Amino acid sequence: MTPSILGNDAYSTVVRQTSNGNTKKPRFHKSYKSKPLLYTGDNLMRNPQFVKSLVVESKSRDQDKILLFFIEDSGLSRTTEKRLSMVAQMCKHEIGPDDTNNYNVFSTALKSRLVCGYPAKNQYFPYLQDIFMLKRKEGDLIYGLFKNAWNRTAVCSYSVLNIEQTFNNSTLFQSKTTGLNIRPGTCLESGKRTPIDTFTEVANNPEITDWVMPSGGSALNQSLVFYTNVVVNKVTAVDNETYRVLFLATDDGYVDKMVEINGKLILVHQMSPLQQPERIRYLELDPTQRLLYVGTTREVARLPVDNCTGYYRSCESCLKAQDPYCGWANGSCQSILKHERLTIPFLQNITHGDASGCPSEPVSLPVSDIRFNLAIQPEHESTNVDNGTSRHSIGWLLWIALLTVTIM
Repeated sequence: MTPSILGNDAYSTVVRQTSNGNTKKPRFHKSYKSKPLLYTGDNLMRNPQFVKSLVVESKSRDQDKILLFFIEDSGLSRTTEKRLSMVAQMCKHEIGPDDTNNYNVFSTALKSRLVCGYPAKNQYFPYLQDIFMLKRKEGDLIYGLFKNAWNRTAVCSYSVLNIEQTFNNSTLFQSKTTGLNIRPGTCLESGKRTPIDTFTEVANNPEITDWVMPSGGSALNQSLVFYTNVVVNKVTAVDNETYRVLFLATDDGYVDKMVEINGKLILVHQMSPLQQPERIRYLELDPTQRLLYVGTTREVARLPVDNCTGYYRSCESCLKAQDPYCGWANGSCQSILKHERLTIPFLQNITHGDASGCPSEPVSLPVSDIRFNLAIQPEHESTNVDNGTSRHSIGWLLWIALLTVTIM
C-alpha cells in the first residue's frame, strides 16, 4: 500500500525490526501532521499485505474512524484458507493508551474478516484486490474487488454503518475477560487515553468474533475475467432513480462499465482506452469532471464516463445498453448530463433495457440479415510514458464502418 493522506494526516506502512534483528514487524503508522504519531501494535496483523485505508467521518469528530484493509495469514483457527482479507477499525483522533510503555500505540485497533462470495454455497473469494468508498446521503457504501486462487473475481458491497455495528456489538475472539469499564474499540472524548486494562485486552485479542458480511448476504457478481481495480460513481437517470455504475479494470488493458440493478451487476460496455493494452495498475475517478483516469507502467489515458457514442446510432442499441448516462434524443444516443432534460426528452430504460418505446425506423431488418465490422477509436487522451511523447485524440477521430446488408 502506498502512503495515504487521510484528512490532514499522512499514514504509511513500515516494518519495525526487533532488537535482536531477526524479526520484522509490519505496522500501520501515522507519519506526518497531528501528534501523537501512533502506530499499530505487533499483534494486530500476521504477515500483512496492505491494500488501502479510508477515513469514515462522523457527526462528532471524536468518533471518526480509520478503516485499514489488508490480507494476512489466517492461522487456520477458523477457516482452511491460508490467507484472508481483513478490515481493521481504529479511532482516528485517539491519543493512545494509559500505558507508559505503549504511549504511541493505537489502543482502539480491532480487526475482522472481510467476507466476499456466496456463503450459502460455501463459495468464497478470499483475496482482496481493491477497495472504493462511495459517499451517499443515505449512508456510505464500500465496494470490494476480490479474487480466488484461480484469479476469478467477485465484487461485494458493504454498508459502512453495518461495519461499525459489527465492531460495536461483537465480542473479542478467544477472549474470556469480562467486566471492563470501557468497551474495547471505544473512541473516547478528546484528550482521554484508553484505560490500561481495556488496552491490554485489545492488544492480546485484537480480532472480533463476528465477520463483516456483504450487503444482501452475497457477492454482486462473479466473473472469469481477472479484474485488478474498481471505482464507483452514481448517476440519476431519466426515471429520477439513482444508479451506481462500476468501472472495473482488467489485467489486459480493458475497462468494463457495469450498472448495479436489483443487487446484481450488468455489463453495459467494454472500453479499450490504451494505445498499448497491458495490465491496468491505476484507476481513478473524477466525478465532478466525469472523467476516468487509467494508467499502466507505460501509459496514462483519460476518458469520459458518459461517452455514449459506443452504442452506435440506433435507439434500440442505446436503450438495450442500460447505461444510466445515456439516452436517445434527437436521433442519436447522447449523454443525459450534457443537455437540459426539460427541453430535450430522453428515452431510457435502465431496469429492463426495453426498447419498445423507440420511434419506428424507415428500414427494419432482422439482426441475422445484418453483418458489420466496426473499428472505433474511443475519446481519450493518451500519454506514452516510455519516450515522453504525448498523443492526444479528443473526440471520435475514427468511425469506420463496413456494413454489408443482405436482404433475403
